[in-house]
Amino acid sequence: MKSKTVKLISGVAVLAVLSGTYIGVTSYVDSQEEKEAEAADTSVSVVEMDSEKITSVSFNGTEGAEEVFEKDGDKWVKKDEPDFPVNQDTLDGAVNALTALSADQKLEDPEDLSEYDLDKPQNQITLTEEDGNRTVLQVGMKNESSGQYYMKKSEDDKNVYLVSAVSLDPFMGTAYEFAEVENFPAVTSATIKDVKVEKENGYQLSQDDDSLYWYVSDGKTSEQADTSKVGTVTSAIGSLTYGDFVDYNCTDQAKYGFDDPYAIITATYLTEEDTEEDTDATEASEGKDKVETASEAEETGADASEEDSTEDSDTASGEKEEAEGKVAVRSRFLGDEGQKSLDDFIDALCKEIRTKEIRRIDFPSLLPYQSWPAPAV
Repeated sequence: MKSKTVKLISGVAVLAVLSGTYIGVTSYVDSQEEKEAEAADTSVSVVEMDSEKITSVSFNGTEGAEEVFEKDGDKWVKKDEPDFPVNQDTLDGAVNALTALSADQKLEDPEDLSEYDLDKPQNQITLTEEDGNRTVLQVGMKNESSGQYYMKKSEDDKNVYLVSAVSLDPFMGTAYEFAEVENFPAVTSATIKDVKVEKENGYQLSQDDDSLYWYVSDGKTSEQADTSKVGTVTSAIGSLTYGDFVDYNCTDQAKYGFDDPYAIITATYLTEEDTEEDTDATEASEGKDKVETASEAEETGADASEEDSTEDSDTASGEKEEAEGKVAVRSRFLGDEGQKSLDDFIDALCKEIRTKEIRRIDFPSLLPYQSWPAPAV
């Protein structure tokens, strides 16, 4: 017993030593990985500003002109163009990204700025605070392999930074990068009911409201249209979206070729409200049909009930006659002749057959029509 106890204690001690060794090695490896990560991380902070204090941002657009946006209270406005439709959220997000800008790499005091196109920067972005303090960012060439820009902070900073394009791209275009774009009408191929194309050899497509067939007309004649070709046209219109926003106040139609357009396309379509009205009307019609169907079913049920009642009555009457040995007699001459005993009925029938007696029946109700001329033979 003593020997086993000693061995157990020794085993526990060895396990404790191994566990301590494992924890020590793990901690050392983690520490080394952290140091290597810190050594590999070359990112540096380039701009640290309070975004709430920014009152102006400017940049040189692709067209060469300086674009300036200023704060008017809590809203951004374009300088000298108060009617320009500024997308407040987009511009706020872009400015916020610049006020906390970091670089992935810092190149200290390079000898030749022309290697990065910073001797003649392609863009200059200026952030101005409410106290007049300005931060200028000069943007040089773009590293095509990494998708990053070489950037210089200001003239007194000799360093060059390699910065992610995500933060700078919004300011590398025109003011329309920050314009509020209207939504294109919600048109689908299924909601289009008419398409008119005005041009040389123009045409018009129209869908019949009842048959839903499409017809094509050249203004003189009309015929049923090819469904697949109509689908191509309506699908093309239904997939239209706005591309680039280029002019919020077009005053020169000729600048964009609208003074002599190649074609004018007019599409008539159902809006969501129109579709709901059609659906409501359809549902109301279906409801009416259901009510009428239910009414007809009730009438049919009533008729069936009457027939069942009559059949039940006839069955009960037949069972009673059979029990009494009588039959109900109905002839083509006298109609309903009432009940007779089965023996009397058979005797009368045999007599009629034996003597060939012909019954004479008068119909007084037909006498008024006897004055009609007899038909020619």
